[in-house]
Amino acid sequence: MKNFLALLCVILAICKVSSESQELQKRNACKNHSCHPFTECQAVKRKSDGPEKWIFEPVCMKVPTCATKKCVDGEKCILKKIKCQLIPCFKIPTCLPDINEASPEYQMPPAFLV
Repeated sequence: MKNFLALLCVILAICKVSSESQELQKRNACKNHSCHPFTECQAVKRKSDGPEKWIFEPVCMKVPTCATKKCVDGEKCILKKIKCQLIPCFKIPTCLPDINEASPEYQMPPAFLV
């Protein structure tokens, strides 16, 4: 039983080191990579022929913007950050009521503005 627990601890330690090195690769992939305006660098995981089975490569991807999002009168477009599980993860253009021109139900009462 002790041998099994020791083996399990070693396996967990190796997995932790491997995931930390992948996180470091992911962070560094776009560090010195420049992209065209209106695009964003994303670290994309791909299979490698070398000793590491997976590597992260910098890829320039077109990002959603408010320029293409049409909002109705009284709304404005903002880039809303979302939680995502997969890469790439972009901010999403979203129409929200413009508080300066919105109807009274969207405006904050003066007591909250202090």
